Amino acid sequence: MSEVSILDRLNLVLCCCAGFVGLPFQSVELRIVDLVSRDKYTVLAESNINGTKVFVGKNESPIGDLLVKGPSVFREYWKNPEATKKEFTHDGWFITGDTVEYTEGSYKILGRKSVDIIKSGGYKLSALEIETQLLALDEVREVAVCGLSDPTWGQKVAAMIAWNGKELSLNEFRELAKKRLPAYACPSVIKTIDELPKNQLGKVNKKELVKLF
Repeated sequence: MSEVSILDRLNLVLCCCAGFVGLPFQSVELRIVDLVSRDKYTVLAESNINGTKVFVGKNESPIGDLLVKGPSVFREYWKNPEATKKEFTHDGWFITGDTVEYTEGSYKILGRKSVDIIKSGGYKLSALEIETQLLALDEVREVAVCGLSDPTWGQKVAAMIAWNGKELSLNEFRELAKKRLPAYACPSVIKTIDELPKNQLGKVNKKELVKLF
């Protein structure tokens, strides 16, 4: 799995469903935005002491970059004003680097924007959600999913897999995966490995994973 999300370190009312992290306590403010730069973004949804307000269509679940304010957020990098400026918006919101969705009255982590969000054929896919579904297959022991650059689709979904027993072909694997995922989210590239490469913390480095493909 990828690095720990900033949401996992904030004071939140937790939900029991996978990926959902609930709502912030009253001291924490959240925004889901379409982030262009630290000086330019569009607010899609916002949570504060008065509750949560969605600014997109009535039946839509906004997905975008997560911004945070509150006493649990650090003020600045020690003696590094340039780094501080880079990580905060012009109006003081911390840019977490997480992509989240507000749905069913709760916030749901889709992953780190830099490594866990795959943009393929107009879809914004969560590598974490794809991994969760693939790990539910009896044939899969370990799996890590990432996006590979593709001139047609933008990115294609790739999976590095350690099997439980027999190795499957791409077609065999895709047929299994389609039982749990829509076709557009099923990996179109797979690579077999005995064990996923992990760092000293036991986490898969997605950027290094891309190089192995």
